[in-house]
Amino acid sequence: MRSLRCLVGLSAALAEIRFVTFLDCDSLNRMTLPLRNKACYARKHGYRYDLKLVRKQAAATETQGITYRKPEVILEAMARAAPDDLVVWIDADVVVMDSPRRFETLVDREAVDVWIADHNCNPNNGVIVLRNNAFGRKFVEGWIEICGLGQFPYTDQGCFYEQALRVASAGNTSLINECDLLGRGVDVSDCEDLVGASGRTDVEACYAHMASTTSGTPEEKCQQFFSYNTTLMDRCNFLMRQKANVGTAAMFSCVIREWDRVFGPFNHGARDRVAGRVGLRRAVDSFNAHYCSPQHHLKRFCRWAPQGSWAPEVCFRDGTFALHGRQPKRAQAIGMARASFNKAALSDGSLQKCIRHDAATDQTKRGACQSENGTWVALAGN
Repeated sequence: MRSLRCLVGLSAALAEIRFVTFLDCDSLNRMTLPLRNKACYARKHGYRYDLKLVRKQAAATETQGITYRKPEVILEAMARAAPDDLVVWIDADVVVMDSPRRFETLVDREAVDVWIADHNCNPNNGVIVLRNNAFGRKFVEGWIEICGLGQFPYTDQGCFYEQALRVASAGNTSLINECDLLGRGVDVSDCEDLVGASGRTDVEACYAHMASTTSGTPEEKCQQFFSYNTTLMDRCNFLMRQKANVGTAAMFSCVIREWDRVFGPFNHGARDRVAGRVGLRRAVDSFNAHYCSPQHHLKRFCRWAPQGSWAPEVCFRDGTFALHGRQPKRAQAIGMARASFNKAALSDGSLQKCIRHDAATDQTKRGACQSENGTWVALAGN
């Protein structure tokens, strides 16, 4: 028994941490410094960091948005990793703000096989930690399968919610059934007509439909939906929900009730919440935090949250490991400070020299975008 424990400990010690990001080539220029930030952090600690580049136009004819490719890229990365490695998916707009801290201190790799940060009222999979074992791979395979069922709210995040709660509850919870996550109780038959509208751009079609079904200006409503990089069909489904008075507020209020029922109460983000082999890293010391104005956050993003299920501890503050960025215009509109991707990427003084002089990887990435679609680029590690 003692020798078995020693072998388990040795396996964990030898296992690597492998960061993975997926990005369309059109976004390379605006994500240059955030990518350098993560690459320099990985090199500093001896981690591997791989970037999967794709051409967005290659996915233009797909029925789902390009972000639905996320779980497929993660599964590819797991196939490239060694057994028991920690594969850490990290969105392109997440930047490291506390580089001296090693990532191992942020997760208990022996406790569960899948970790995300505890955002509570608006769960977010911008950073996902997966052990590269049979359970971790099966989790991602199930995520891919669920994403294929239809158009989910917030694209890949919606089908991730479903998979995470299915697995955490040992199959006893389905948001599709409990919260109508796919909008099956809503008539969306006219979505096909909207999507196929001849001679209209997505924006024009969205504006026209918004004007006929919702309050507020069409421009304001459409801007909110387009910000999530979804397909027109996604947005149409949202609109039909609103028309039937079963909009996102009702749906996500249900989602959070189920989330808290399976994982337990949020408790101001002061502790990890674990159900089965899925864990929510405590918000007060997590690896994925957004800037937010608590008053605005509650009014807009968490207006559907049950009483007491959100606290400002989920927001980024000095000392938090990583910041999940916001587009400067959106951030400015809600009073966020230090919102620029580039400013945030350079805020960690110990990474600045590496980031400012890391032009070689830029050339590598641009070269990859000139070649075939779906190219892997190693930004750190062997």
